[in-house]
Amino acid sequence: FKVELGSDIMGDILASLAHLCRLASASLPSSLDDDGLAIDTKGSNSNNDGVSSRPSFVYRWMIAMTKCGRFDLNVSFLTGEQKQDVEHIVATLEKCVDGSRCDDDATDGDDDDRGGFTEEDVMRVRELYK
Repeated sequence: FKVELGSDIMGDILASLAHLCRLASASLPSSLDDDGLAIDTKGSNSNNDGVSSRPSFVYRWMIAMTKCGRFDLNVSFLTGEQKQDVEHIVATLEKCVDGSRCDDDATDGDDDDRGGFTEEDVMRVRELYK
């Protein structure tokens, strides 16, 4: 089977991951109430369709795409909108380093060890998608 990823498919995946990041960003406790306390806006780790919006899911996809054939070529042909999607994804991942601000650890019953990523991991993603 082919391990190459077409640029159009990569663009569609990036758009989908950016959308998931928007869902995740909406659940970050980034708002403060009148007393300066964080407003608890965190919801579940899934949207209404049951699709994961966990940042570790997005991170794993971003890394997985780098292992596909033609990755470097595809990155060189990203459109302006796709580059914005990458920036939004990276910005969301930066907010969620080590799960410090995100409900992204492996406590949802699936017993995997893939929940966290470091600041260096996010910097690596940013560099790979330049």
